[in-house]
Amino acid sequence: MIDWLMDLMLEVAEFYRRSRFSSKERSSFYSKLGMLTKNGLTLKTALTTLHNVFSEGGTKPNKIKAIVTEECLAGQRAGKEIALTLMEWVPYEEAATIAAGARSEGGQHSAFLRARQIVKRKAEMRKLLTKALSYPTMLWVAMAGLLYYTSKTVMPNLIRMTKPENWDTTAQIMSVMANIVGEHGKLVLLLIFAVVASVIWSIGHVTGLPRVYLDRVPPWSIVRTVRGATFLYNFGVLQASGVKALSILHSELKHANAYMKERIEGAIMGVKNGRNIGEALHLAGHEFPSREAIEYLRVIAPLNGGPEQMMEFAEDWMAESMEQVEAIAAVLGNLSLIAVFGVMGFLLSGAGAIGMQAMGSMGQ
Repeated sequence: MIDWLMDLMLEVAEFYRRSRFSSKERSSFYSKLGMLTKNGLTLKTALTTLHNVFSEGGTKPNKIKAIVTEECLAGQRAGKEIALTLMEWVPYEEAATIAAGARSEGGQHSAFLRARQIVKRKAEMRKLLTKALSYPTMLWVAMAGLLYYTSKTVMPNLIRMTKPENWDTTAQIMSVMANIVGEHGKLVLLLIFAVVASVIWSIGHVTGLPRVYLDRVPPWSIVRTVRGATFLYNFGVLQASGVKALSILHSELKHANAYMKERIEGAIMGVKNGRNIGEALHLAGHEFPSREAIEYLRVIAPLNGGPEQMMEFAEDWMAESMEQVEAIAAVLGNLSLIAVFGVMGFLLSGAGAIGMQAMGSMGQ
């Protein structure tokens, strides 16, 4: 139990640490670093220049971008890849993209600009979800308030006026819903928080067969799409630069979390046995990046121009993921609206039925 609590505290501390380096901060960091390296500055010189900018001449060294830049500089002095340093601050797909850029013909600057594009895509996804779910969430909060009011104020009066055992089905359902919120509201909130926390934790930690099934539904399917498209693009970039498949996979493994490590190790086994990347991912059995992507890779991997087609497919797939997120957000929003209005219907119907019963009792 103590070990579990310690792990949880470390997870919370790590989440807070990473959250300080927000998507907005990362986008600015990648953009400026990409532009400086594109204009001929070495990575170390570019980082030194940016540290001076972000810390405002050294007067504000505690600004988050200044801290990250200083850590990157320290890593460079120690001969450490910048991607490995950034793994402590950024999601896997961004660090992996930067690592791939260091070994590709496109150069480090193109990798920083692509990492910025990934940040923008994910920010757009979050914006779509927030926009679609904000109104239903407000309705749910209002509905919870109404149920609480019903439980604490309306129900006691109705019970005094009528006998609960004589209520019809809709009135009984209304009573149950109101009591759940009124009497067990804190427990319900705790359960909701626990579910959300479990989902967030599972994204980076759950592996094996359970994760294969989870990856078929949101939000895990969205994460798989983003990471899968990034993996394919990076693989195509490096293979087009002449890097061998096995070397690419071992390089990706250095920056992988538990989820990606399992999938990359499965692919390594297939490649070691002489399979192309498509066949290797198929034999691994993780349905990663997706069933459709695997079948496509099995066809194009052995062809001339396969790496370029892989990169193009990854770009298109990432763009399609935006439409997927928008569709999922719309479905979730509509389901929430239906559920809210359903609850409202039960409240009105139940209150009306009890009111009619009370009037009947008074008339007798």
